[in-house]
Amino acid sequence: MNGKKDFVLKILILLTVIILIIARQPELFYQPRFYAEEGSNYFSYAFSHSFFQNLIHPQFGYNTLYNSLATSFAAMFQLEKAPFVTTYLAFIVQILTSASAIWADVPGLNSILKRFVVAISIQFLFISGVWLSTLSCQYMLYVIVFIILMENPISRSTIAVIMRSLFLLLSGLTGVISCLLAPVYLYKTIITKSKQFAVYTLILTLSFITQLLIFINTYFEHNNEISNRFISHNSNELITILFKFITFQFYVPFFGRRVMLTQTYQSVDATISSKILLIDQLHIQIIPVVIGLLVIIFIIVLFCKRIKELNSKIFMSTLLIVTLFSNILSINMSGGFRYTFIPSIMILIFIMTYWQSQQANTLLNNTITGLILIMIIINGSEYRTNITYFAYNELWPKWTDEVRCWRGNHKYLLKTWPESWEMSLK
Repeated sequence: MNGKKDFVLKILILLTVIILIIARQPELFYQPRFYAEEGSNYFSYAFSHSFFQNLIHPQFGYNTLYNSLATSFAAMFQLEKAPFVTTYLAFIVQILTSASAIWADVPGLNSILKRFVVAISIQFLFISGVWLSTLSCQYMLYVIVFIILMENPISRSTIAVIMRSLFLLLSGLTGVISCLLAPVYLYKTIITKSKQFAVYTLILTLSFITQLLIFINTYFEHNNEISNRFISHNSNELITILFKFITFQFYVPFFGRRVMLTQTYQSVDATISSKILLIDQLHIQIIPVVIGLLVIIFIIVLFCKRIKELNSKIFMSTLLIVTLFSNILSINMSGGFRYTFIPSIMILIFIMTYWQSQQANTLLNNTITGLILIMIIINGSEYRTNITYFAYNELWPKWTDEVRCWRGNHKYLLKTWPESWEMSLK
């Protein structure tokens, strides 16, 4: 009976997640769009090339399997319907990512409430700019790769192992970051002597070799698509990037952006910053940096309490790898929201494994409870406003209108989202 009740509750959580995804911007489900590179690069190439050509064509210096599959599939439909395909395929990936947290066999993520918090937070914390687009899929798949890494090393279901293997393969051939976790998967394989983790490690290793060869080839061809990956910065710029990283990675996920934009907040922050010469020169908000540093200290304290546990070591090593390389490999090495999403979810899951555990005293439990409540309330309140600000505007061109213009003149550049982005179709 308990098994049936548990299953029903998990289904209800999943339905809640689906409703949340739709509610954020329902218009995207009946008036979809191509977003930025999704249209100008991925679909544009898929439209004028064969399925196989698109499948093996790297974008931005690495292989992007899911994007290639989605846009090739979209190109098979009537042009007016193509964005429906990519939007709904992205919708499926977002659902599956929360579903992986709901059904994950992660030690410490052992209650319906914990699974619920993680499942909805995956949606709340997700980057609004690429919401329901194939650009978002690699980041969602990275989360699944981390969740699989944190799971118990032995699964009772062969089908579950096969499904996890397929997700790892898809993620490894869609983006680079998940491939970089191959050494951590290998470490867990050696410690646990798990055969299924040996398979997982092999998949990610082969994916890493594939991505590395593609990247090296693209780099030595001096391809323009990766010319903006490695940019040198002066000392002031590096400090700015560091403070920006602390703010986006450790402040914004828990305390949101809305408060930072208020006049009162900025006035108080400016007053404090003016007293610190370096901060005043860099024009950086100091309050989010200080709070972000406190969150870092809190995470370190939690890690030290479980420093001998395998999953704690895995979490910290994975966090360091992902935060380091996601920022180094970002556009202009400047970081930003999309590059801090995965570490944010990793940190959340790690914190949740402490919540109401034997190692957590009353003070720690109350601190985590307060942090989670603040995160859900603030991010929940910004859930729709963020996407309206970053990724949706009723005044932007409708795709069907753009297609109509293109059919009248095939040299016409179709306008996509966000503003100023265009797509050439041959």
